[in-house]
Amino acid sequence: MVHADDESAVGIAVQNNFGLTIGHLALRYSQEQVRANAFVVARGLALNSLGIFVVAATLASLALLRVMNGLGREMLAVEAALRTDDPGRSRGTLRGPFRAALRRFGETVREAETELTEARAQLQRGAGT
Repeated sequence: MVHADDESAVGIAVQNNFGLTIGHLALRYSQEQVRANAFVVARGLALNSLGIFVVAATLASLALLRVMNGLGREMLAVEAALRTDDPGRSRGTLRGPFRAALRRFGETVREAETELTEARAQLQRGAGT
C-alpha cells in the first residue's frame, strides 16, 4: 500500500494452486475520488440518522401525550369519584391501565374518611358526656 497526496496504490501477489507467485496485481486510485465518495456516504448516513431521530422523537412524544392524557382523564375520574357520595356509581368511569391502582387509592381514601368520621363522632360523644 502506497499513499501519496493525490493518488495511492495497493497491490497483491497472484499465486497459483501450488502457492507459487506468478505475478502481481496493482491498483492505483485517486484520493480525491475516495474522499468525495466518503463525503457522499457520510452525508447520506447523517441525513438518514436525522430522519430516523425526528421520526422516533415524534412517535415518542405522541405516545407520551397519549399516556398523559389518559392518566389525566383517570385522575379526573378519581377526583369525581372522591367528590361523590355514591362510590358504586363512579366505578364504571375508571378505565385504562391504572384502573386497579386508582380504584384502590379511591377506596383507601374513602376508608380513611370513614375512620375520620367515626373518630370525630366518638370525640363528640366523649366531649358531650
